[in-house]
Amino acid sequence: METLQKSVHYLASDELEGRGMGTQGLETAAQYIGGYFSGLGLKPPPGQNDYFQEFTYTAITGIAPQTRLAINQLPAGGPNGPQAAPDFVPLAISAEGEFQGPVAFVGYGIRTKEYDDYAGVDLRGKVALALMHQPHDAEGRSRLGRDRWSDMRKARLAAERGAAALLLVHPPAHHGAENLDATIERRSMEAAPIPVIQVSAEIANRMLRDAGTRDLATYQSQIDSTFTPHSLILRKSQVNGAVAFARTTYRLQNVMALLPGKGMRAKEYIVVGAHYDHLGRGGFGSLAPGSREIHNGADDNASGTAAIMEIARLFSISDRLPRSILFVAFSGEEHGLLGSRHWVENPPVPLKRVVAMLNFDMVGRVRDNRIMIGGASTAGPFEELLRRADDASPLAISTMISESTAQTAGFNWSAGVAPSDSTSFVLRRIPVLFFWSGNHPDYHKPTDDADKINYEGLAQTVDLATDVIRHLSITRDLRYTEPPSSTQPTTQPADPSLRSGGATLGIVPEYGEPTVRGVKLAGTMPGSPAAKAGLLPGDVLVEFDGRKIDGIYDLTDALSDATPGETVKLRLLRNGDFVEMSVTLGQRRGR
Repeated sequence: METLQKSVHYLASDELEGRGMGTQGLETAAQYIGGYFSGLGLKPPPGQNDYFQEFTYTAITGIAPQTRLAINQLPAGGPNGPQAAPDFVPLAISAEGEFQGPVAFVGYGIRTKEYDDYAGVDLRGKVALALMHQPHDAEGRSRLGRDRWSDMRKARLAAERGAAALLLVHPPAHHGAENLDATIERRSMEAAPIPVIQVSAEIANRMLRDAGTRDLATYQSQIDSTFTPHSLILRKSQVNGAVAFARTTYRLQNVMALLPGKGMRAKEYIVVGAHYDHLGRGGFGSLAPGSREIHNGADDNASGTAAIMEIARLFSISDRLPRSILFVAFSGEEHGLLGSRHWVENPPVPLKRVVAMLNFDMVGRVRDNRIMIGGASTAGPFEELLRRADDASPLAISTMISESTAQTAGFNWSAGVAPSDSTSFVLRRIPVLFFWSGNHPDYHKPTDDADKINYEGLAQTVDLATDVIRHLSITRDLRYTEPPSSTQPTTQPADPSLRSGGATLGIVPEYGEPTVRGVKLAGTMPGSPAAKAGLLPGDVLVEFDGRKIDGIYDLTDALSDATPGETVKLRLLRNGDFVEMSVTLGQRRGR
């Protein structure tokens, strides 16, 4: 237990800066883990001279100085001042470039059969100003039901109508206090076709006032109460501006070490993995909005990293197992499973020789002597193996969790699908077991500190895991098993935006600079509609039931409008050729 405490306290110390991308703390953590493996006498993976697998990731990480906005030639402050709060901020989805023109107020900027903010409005060469969200009834509920209009959807419609840019403003009523967050980070490089900027209510009212019209609150009240558009051209309000983003290329590294097996199965591998990165000082993914405190991530995931380090120590001083073990500390998990995805795409050993993957993510808050293990249905022998391990451990193993917990956390538990590194292996049809002690109020907050870890429970989890690994090393027939229909994944954890509406396709999109229009697939969820229809990694989805798909947001809108059980036609680009197929959409359970 002492070595576990030492590892967690160091990895979750302020010295390591929350192990965020671009911090020296993340680099220090990698060197610490690599040095630990070396000190145990573990070897680098086959063909490598050290313990590190490097890769890069480029992301939009801020607002460039060229970004500006002026109304009738008067600057509208800036995205970072001059007041304490920003006057405007470009949204992460925004296109980059300059724009100018008279302002057109277009209500909520939506168009449906029963309501059209663009009816009779010529937007060509103009800058659209629209309220966020959609029209409300007297109780503040949307008048459009489940039809949600995302910022991207509004931007695409404004561009189709000829707008040079879209300015969005927080509605005065129904949605709480205005928040202009100048923290910019974009995981997908897909952008809207025009610049998209959120302006403060003060700036929006200035445009309306300069044009001699009523204020924002009056227009929202009229639109909401009558469900009638009140769009108009503000010819006396001329704007010009530009959007530019800063980009950062991060050098990341997975940390890997090999414990060779002994015997005929020594060239078969069990991967024991955990991610060691976290959120730094917050930003994207933080559940403490606006906080710039260090997010130490003791449970997420210093606990899992310490667990695999301790497992490595215990096996390094015992007899060698029949199968080899590859210990992998992944980087970039918090930004879309970057490290594990890179690993399965560039494995140091043939993937066909990886018989199982054990993932440890948030295993430091064991409560009521219970540990949860997902992925039990991904290989035939797992259920019996876990039953025996349960009998021998002081911990009770749960191989099932409640539907509400699964939906809240983005898990399909039995299938091993989660917003964690096990998913990268499931997509490659490798059996997985995912160890997790459950969520808690400190998740993704600065309060996830080392003094809140249940070290006795963590030590018991390590002992349980070593027992499971010993049995896995001699278990035959560890072939991947498709989950039964009752456990079909109902979420897309790699991209929460694809959870809109009740219909699900079951794809995992690939991120990075797009080389073609459409949604490129990193893979499909096991047992999902997409998997059953035969969609493959590398496919590019370009059309959904006659609707053009230029990117993730188009697919989000299409799924939002679709009905579970409906059969739709897809058009894909596969190896340079177009392929058409039909798929019956699934039902996403719960919210």
